[in-house]
Amino acid sequence: MTLETDLRLGETQWCLDCEEVKPLEQGECVIRYGSFIEYTCYQCKDNKAKQSKRETIHLAMLEDFSDVIAKHLPTFDNNIEADTWNLLVLFTEETIHQLTKENNK
Repeated sequence: MTLETDLRLGETQWCLDCEEVKPLEQGECVIRYGSFIEYTCYQCKDNKAKQSKRETIHLAMLEDFSDVIAKHLPTFDNNIEADTWNLLVLFTEETIHQLTKENNK
C-alpha cells in the first residue's frame, strides 16, 4: 500500500465513539495524521453536545442548592449524609431528564 492510498478516505469510516462503521458523509474527520483518521459520526457528536449541556445544567442546579442552603441555613456545617446527597443528585438528574425530554424527541 502506498502513502497516497493511505491518505485517501474511504466511503465508510469507523466512528471512534459508537464503534460503528458509517458512511463518510454522516460524520466528520476530527484529526488526520499520516494514515490515521479520527472520525466521529454526527449522531455521536450531537449526543456529546447534549450530554455537555445536561452536565452544565446539573452543576448549575447543584450550585443553586448550595447557595440556598448557605443563605437560609447559615449555621449549616456540611453534615448532610452521603445517602441524602446522593438522593439530591438523583433528583436533579431526573428533573433535568424530564425537563429536556421534549427536546430529545
